[in-house]
Amino acid sequence: HNNIFCSGKNGIIHCLDNKTLQKLTTLSIMESNPNTNIRPSSSSSVTNNRNQINESNNNINITGIVVLVSDTNNPSEASSKVSKRDRRLRLVVTTNAGVAKYVCINVTSNNTCALEKNPLSLFHYHMGSLWGLAVDNNKRNINEKYLVSCGDDKTIRLWNMNNWKQMCSIKTQAAARCCYMDDSRQFIAAGLVSGGVTLFSIHFSRDNNNNNNDVSVSSMGNNRRPYSSNSNRPTSSSSIRKIPSNVKSNQSSTTASLTHRVYRKDATSEISDIKFDSTGTLLAVGSHDRCIYIYEIIISQNSGYNLKLLHKLRGHSAYITHLDWSNDNSMIRSSCGAYELLFWDVQSGKQITSTCMNESWRTNTTVLGFTVMGIWPPGSDGTDVNALDVCKDSNLLATADDFGTLKLFNYPCIVKHAPGRVYGGHCSHVVNTRFFKNGENNCNTYIATTGGNDSSLFVWNVK
Repeated sequence: HNNIFCSGKNGIIHCLDNKTLQKLTTLSIMESNPNTNIRPSSSSSVTNNRNQINESNNNINITGIVVLVSDTNNPSEASSKVSKRDRRLRLVVTTNAGVAKYVCINVTSNNTCALEKNPLSLFHYHMGSLWGLAVDNNKRNINEKYLVSCGDDKTIRLWNMNNWKQMCSIKTQAAARCCYMDDSRQFIAAGLVSGGVTLFSIHFSRDNNNNNNDVSVSSMGNNRRPYSSNSNRPTSSSSIRKIPSNVKSNQSSTTASLTHRVYRKDATSEISDIKFDSTGTLLAVGSHDRCIYIYEIIISQNSGYNLKLLHKLRGHSAYITHLDWSNDNSMIRSSCGAYELLFWDVQSGKQITSTCMNESWRTNTTVLGFTVMGIWPPGSDGTDVNALDVCKDSNLLATADDFGTLKLFNYPCIVKHAPGRVYGGHCSHVVNTRFFKNGENNCNTYIATTGGNDSSLFVWNVK
């Protein structure tokens, strides 16, 4: 078509003549509010109003343009040739808002351009290093599962695990390192590099019209055969496959929005782990300042939402790495960079020095302990394993490590240098991993991983 396209600020595409470089048309691909699923909070319900988030479109820029060669309106049916009578151009543009859009442009006889229809959102993504990962532990509505991620792009993103699409996103005050969703699906809490903690409420609604303009992209790569780090296979027959592109996902008509409720900063260093108790009223926060903060979530009609500091737990010799709540919410266990595993009484806020071997735990994410001591590879310095999670239903343990791999072990994993299966795919350190159930009656087991600097969120199917 003898046209050149270049990107500009505020979602603008400039169409230039190929020979004269004269500007022919200026197109805007952004709607009036691209974050249609974000519900801004009111000043009356937020403490520290100066930390409220600016969600304007002024800083949304186009970061890349790809011209598709296609004879159809469907980008997945691209052909190798363009009809001479076809006067339409198809572009895929990426933005610094973390969304790729499919744009169809009509080219007139005098080579001017106009949008044929509103741009369609192809997929969403994180723009910076990806750290935080949380799964939906709600056991009442098992047919709908959600996943939360956060990272250096200062966004919290909520994903629907039935159709593998983003439901909504919202900005945070600083880069986020960890996040967690309570069991009732009422709140999402995030820990920031600034040492602050921010709390969001979730609002789910049923879309009866189901008029979703998003194009579903379910391809997660081809099936890959696992390779082993040890000649001895685990006794479990479980293996992992990447979800193939031909898998048909269940279309969900549920929509969601996030509302910023409260922000509080007590820690002096970045937050490394954060978790709700089973009631969703207590929040444990581990920081690099070697302390654990326990907050109570208070909701009142007069003052709105508030985080009340109950205890500041001191005793670790280095930065906090992971923490877990007990099933009865009476205890917390935590690990740190000095390879310490400590136990705490929640009511008194004091360290427990007696044995806690018989205690049962809501989550199993600490990388230290008797039941997980076999995860460490030969020659490890104690920092190679970044995260782990346990699926007790399948007696499986998954780890994320500095070698860019996901490893699968039998649980409990107590044999030194235990045999396990190793799976590649990330091109950076794998910083987090979580098991979750999905499908009818939670019959399918999956593993989610975040790849740190590769900005990727992977979902693995456990077979």
